[in-house]
Amino acid sequence: VSVGDPEAMAQEAKDLVAQGLALKLKVSGRIDQDLLRVAAVRKAVGDAVFIKIDANEAYDAKNAIRLAKGLADLGVEIFEQPVPRDQFDALWEVKKHSPIKIEADQSCRNFADAQMLIKNRMVDSINTGIPKVGSIGEVRRIAELCEANGIRCALSNTAGSVVGDAAALHLAASTPGIAPLCELGEFEVITGDPFFGLAVTQGALTVPEGEGLGVNLRGF
Repeated sequence: VSVGDPEAMAQEAKDLVAQGLALKLKVSGRIDQDLLRVAAVRKAVGDAVFIKIDANEAYDAKNAIRLAKGLADLGVEIFEQPVPRDQFDALWEVKKHSPIKIEADQSCRNFADAQMLIKNRMVDSINTGIPKVGSIGEVRRIAELCEANGIRCALSNTAGSVVGDAAALHLAASTPGIAPLCELGEFEVITGDPFFGLAVTQGALTVPEGEGLGVNLRGF
């Protein structure tokens, strides 16, 4: 759910939950406004729905900790990338004082970053993806490292073709270290996709069968 007016975000969240989806809310870096946004969504969807917050590097450590404490009262489970990607001391500080789980996204750009984050216990989870780290093999290495160290590994894919989500879906299904709450299926928001063969049904994707990735190119 993109950053916006609290009431608009709440309505979008209700629509997504009705489709069987968990929620990831974007926030702006302004703590008072962000707490109002999350509170409106929580009131709209009820206490049982999973909510993750993504700050996209918008906070400093002090205010991220303040926000995390407010988010805990609203039943938010994960706070993704609270501080700028290269501010590892700040990320560690937030992790140390946050009552909810902290997830790295932009701070983990390859396997070496994952090793450093995990070794220094800077996060509770890592969000990775094929386009971000460059290959299926690199994602698998990160996921296996997370699993071995008790760190949650989320898999995401930027909005793009069905073929990209198909690759990510096969990877998620075949890699035990990847958590079931993956951020896939964004092919639904693009137009003109030359591939077909995937569909989101009640918040879930089914691994396609067939040659290669199991999806097809239109006209062939």
